[in-house]
Amino acid sequence: GSGVVGSATGKGFSKLGHDVLFYDISKTRLDTLKKEGYQIAKNVKEALGHGVITFVCVNTPTGEDDEQDLSQVKSALFSITDALNYKENGKETLIVFRSTMLPGTMKEVVVDYMDKNCKLQRGKNYNICYNPEFLRQDTAYEDFFVPDRVIIGEEFAGSSKLLQEIYKPLTEKIIVTSFAAAEMIKYTSNCFLSLKISFFNEIGMLCKELAIDDKAVSLGVSLDKR
Repeated sequence: GSGVVGSATGKGFSKLGHDVLFYDISKTRLDTLKKEGYQIAKNVKEALGHGVITFVCVNTPTGEDDEQDLSQVKSALFSITDALNYKENGKETLIVFRSTMLPGTMKEVVVDYMDKNCKLQRGKNYNICYNPEFLRQDTAYEDFFVPDRVIIGEEFAGSSKLLQEIYKPLTEKIIVTSFAAAEMIKYTSNCFLSLKISFFNEIGMLCKELAIDDKAVSLGVSLDKR
């Protein structure tokens, strides 16, 4: 996917000197990237055959039933598995999912499907990691270069070594943990940000009732490093 997260990730690693190839189901997005001078793939098979790391950056919106909609993740997963089954080069592939997913999704949906449907052997011919993003929509590209931390979920110890290496120029704060812990970190971070916004909105309303400068209060509190 070459939307906000995918384009920021790809452009960022390209800027760091990596050979990046973009793919998206949207021809408009690919045409834009091509005009900007980036390489684009015609299909998933070409994208997977290009390099040794494949980032999967697709949306997981909330559905009508208030549950997470995994249709885009599953669609990408099916295409990737099918492409791997016909992969011609012998390079080991590291498939990295960046989407926001509930704890357990990587294991119960992604890994389970690939183990059952991919002809190649996980841990030998390919590996899977989870690398949640913490990018703001309006400044995703800029945020890519100054991460607060990099979170990586892996199942086999050492399977994320290459992923860790390409992030090292950006930060030393790289946390490697399990799939579920990485998924929970992403969800907890989202919830904590929402909590802080709601809290400061409450304080803002109280400040207005008391004729206090809410911006000064917000600044004074937010500078506390604890």
